[in-house]
Amino acid sequence: TENTITVTIQPSVILSRGRRSTITIHGITGSITESTNAMPIIVASGNVPPFTAPFADLKLSFGPGCELANNKVLILDSSRTNFKGSELYLTEGSCKGNKTVVTSYNVSTRCATLESSLCNTIGAVRSVHVNRGGSGYKSGTISSAPGAAGSGLDGNCTVDEMGRIESVVLFNGGSGYANGTEIFCPSACDSTTCGVQSKSGGGGMAIATVSQDLAAAASASWDQLTGKLEMRVRGELKTTDPIVMSFKVQNGMTPQSSRDVYVMAGGGSPVGSTKLNGTAMAISGLDTTVTGLCTCAPSAGSSSCTCSTIMTDIPTGRDVYVLKAEYQCNGGATLVVKVATNQTAVTQPPSTCKDSCQTYHELFSWNNVAQQVNALGTGSLPLEVEASGVAADYCGAGHNLKVVFTLIY
Repeated sequence: TENTITVTIQPSVILSRGRRSTITIHGITGSITESTNAMPIIVASGNVPPFTAPFADLKLSFGPGCELANNKVLILDSSRTNFKGSELYLTEGSCKGNKTVVTSYNVSTRCATLESSLCNTIGAVRSVHVNRGGSGYKSGTISSAPGAAGSGLDGNCTVDEMGRIESVVLFNGGSGYANGTEIFCPSACDSTTCGVQSKSGGGGMAIATVSQDLAAAASASWDQLTGKLEMRVRGELKTTDPIVMSFKVQNGMTPQSSRDVYVMAGGGSPVGSTKLNGTAMAISGLDTTVTGLCTCAPSAGSSSCTCSTIMTDIPTGRDVYVLKAEYQCNGGATLVVKVATNQTAVTQPPSTCKDSCQTYHELFSWNNVAQQVNALGTGSLPLEVEASGVAADYCGAGHNLKVVFTLIY
């Protein structure tokens, strides 16, 4: 289950960005929340600007499909951190001080969807440098490369008598552009001006330089193994102003007593490790195990079958009911598993899971099905497996398909 941990901090010395202050909370062990550089932090009270992860600020940019006009931004981070849920706080650029929340993040493309736009001047073109003059151009209004992100750019090309680009004068830098965007000047001849199909301008290259915008995620670095949360102070934490912050972790499956939690501060004004009042991460044990068997065999001429089973006498109202499903490696099949009529994601059996009756393939492991159990409110949990591509019964028990469900609560 999700565990919200709330911490109140009031240091004995001033902590600030100028003193390179960092805060470390450690001892929060027993969680299954994976390590990340962007654990979202919620500041509930106090007048301190948000904490940020203890790493270099993030460079922002834009690109096709990730544009300012759609409240999106590229976060140029190579750590494959998922920034979903983090507050993004602008630290450098024309929009410094603005903030918004990352509502979704694509780790592969590094494109973040934002709750609201950071501001309408981010990604402005500051200057245009002419790398090559080319030939066949004329003075006139510039344009950006087709498909490039950004809007509002306005400027003028200056060319010599040979049609070589000499310079580009900017009137409006627009917004939402990426550094290095290629800028085009008009051709002296095209189908409109000279009646030719091929434009005369060629060989020129002008590149945009975009204002540098930096941001920090209002989050912390989290290490699962040591249960350590580390963040840096972005503003100033005074000795007279306590700050209340909270974060969420997932409890592990192993019962444990509550943990003592400690806090310390590093930087120019270090504070030694101090035990916090209160405890965290007490995980209750799960002491009842129920199993269910689901078997079926295809009818003559068919290669599919469906089986079902119902677990009964389950007490309702608890927060945790964990379910595991295992498939016997018999003849092979493709499976759809439904828990209380809801289809559940499974890891399909590999081709090697065949003719090995003592081997079981894990379809899913310890999913919390508390929502389904409590929603039904009947003390029962119906389970169903739909199988296609069912092969021969190598195990010879009369059922080509066998799935074992285990419920612990």
